[in-house]
Amino acid sequence: MTVVITDYSFTLLTNGTRDRGIELTLHGTCPGDELKGPLSFDIHGNQFWGKFPVLTRNLSSMVLPFKLREWKWKTKARLKHEDVKFEIKAVIGRYKLQHSTVKETLQFLQKEKNPDFLFEIRGANKQPVAMVVVKPSDLLYSLENFGAVISVDQPADESTFKYHLTSFGRRDSATVFSWARWLVFPSLFTMSNWYMLRNPLAFVGSFPDIFSRMQTSVKDVLPIHPTDMMSAWTYGRLSAAAEAATDPDVIQKILDEAAQLAGRKVSLDELTVQLPKIITELDSPHGIISRTYGLFSLINIFWLFSIAGISVSIGPAVWALLAPIRRILKKIILISWRRVIKPTLEKLHSWGVFEAALWAGCLAITSDGWKQHSSHTDAGKLISLSGIALACLPGFGYSTLLNGLKLLNTIDSDTRVQLYATYIAATLTPLAIHRNSTLVGYFVVSALYVGLGLSGSAGNLCWCIGFKRKDALEITNALSALSVSSFAAMHIMGVNTRYLSPFRSAALVMGSITHFISALIIANKFFQRRRDYWKNQLRMIVPLLCSLTVSYVGNIPGLANTSTVFGSLYAVEKYIELHDELKWDGWVLVLLLSGLTYKTSLLAHQNPEFIAAIFA
Repeated sequence: MTVVITDYSFTLLTNGTRDRGIELTLHGTCPGDELKGPLSFDIHGNQFWGKFPVLTRNLSSMVLPFKLREWKWKTKARLKHEDVKFEIKAVIGRYKLQHSTVKETLQFLQKEKNPDFLFEIRGANKQPVAMVVVKPSDLLYSLENFGAVISVDQPADESTFKYHLTSFGRRDSATVFSWARWLVFPSLFTMSNWYMLRNPLAFVGSFPDIFSRMQTSVKDVLPIHPTDMMSAWTYGRLSAAAEAATDPDVIQKILDEAAQLAGRKVSLDELTVQLPKIITELDSPHGIISRTYGLFSLINIFWLFSIAGISVSIGPAVWALLAPIRRILKKIILISWRRVIKPTLEKLHSWGVFEAALWAGCLAITSDGWKQHSSHTDAGKLISLSGIALACLPGFGYSTLLNGLKLLNTIDSDTRVQLYATYIAATLTPLAIHRNSTLVGYFVVSALYVGLGLSGSAGNLCWCIGFKRKDALEITNALSALSVSSFAAMHIMGVNTRYLSPFRSAALVMGSITHFISALIIANKFFQRRRDYWKNQLRMIVPLLCSLTVSYVGNIPGLANTSTVFGSLYAVEKYIELHDELKWDGWVLVLLLSGLTYKTSLLAHQNPEFIAAIFA
């Protein structure tokens, strides 16, 4: 080893009356060109971590290794390879770590055979560059003596370095088994959803009914009414035929046909007397049909928000609600708690029993929604969404906490988000197809675009939407163009398959939005070399003209209005570039843009159907 640690110390940090964590200071020597940032810090030790509860060990993988923000040279090298002294400082638990907790933990470890553990310093390439073996008793001595320095008698050399890393349980890379163990339950859950697409009743009898079967739908309690132009024409034909018929057998045949269209029994009075009144009310916002469906739309929105709230809060809430029970158990059966109950719970946790039960519960809720009759599309869809949301948030989070935190450290943050979004899309796709749900289709398409690299953030009075990497921008631009052109062509040719119907609206709307956002970025003069400027303008102008032509010829108003909006944004962008290039006064630009925004806002309020048509 060319980088060696000579001594270290542990100091309590305070700010007034508040504890501010623990500061670890390391001193050592190394050649002047050996130690380069950024540096990170990690702690290893199978016996050391074995003294902690399982949950603490899992959570430690979330924060370790962490970056070292304070390190400096104490001396300067006169020659290139001359040894210099350095100082590294690491603050552990700056905001929430209590000093009493640290002292109690170290005292406990000292009593439990005082196990050795390893401090490791990693370099810029995430490879170990320095290490020191320490004992809890030494750290406790340094704390109690106001940061007393602990000398390292025998700095580790190259031969003992690898031995210590292995003996203290450091793993250099993730294994296939560790990846499989982390993703086994999420993968089984997703595959179960795809299997239910083929056989919706596959798990009947495997799980008890969590929600009672719904015998009556909204459509059953409302008067018969048409849902589209074709059903309106059919109802009109049947109503006229029933009024003209005199033979009871003919009338019964007409009522049977009307019952097949309505999905329930239909009386002669409903078909000949009530139906014309109901059709007249359909165009009025005050009719029973409009009000009932409007109220259920509001109820479904509340249901969606409740699904999100339950998925996010169920884990912390259960932990908080069990706190009194844990305290009572500790007081009543303290010995049993320490020797039997707590070890058993930790074994069930580490062996994956709780994990399996959680995923089985999520699958039970999801399959319960699949079992609901097709006439209860909204209810069945939202019940299944509840199970999938619980699986993707607390379920996936618990599996990650148990087996995936160390693996996450090998993946950069952007890739984590993309893989997670792709998993959500793969899990939701069978439900969107089974229920022919445009809403779930939007969830799937949006998650896929996040998986491709689309990202966004909210700031002060603004939203930023774009891409962090150029390759993600180019891929999204190309795939969005392919998606929009394919679904537009299928729309024009009248192709409407079961597997693509839920995603048609989302692919046209989200696809055109993401394509034009990426094209706007590419067409900007600051994007890349100026010699490609006019070629980049064609990448915006040609898709705009094509989408406008196809949308008006193929009667796709959402695509037409999206293209018009982005065409206006493109024109504004080019004017800003021209204004900047000619060095015109900035206040004139502000005035013109403000006036344009004012007029656009006024037109939007005067023509709200234009905004609504974007999402049609």
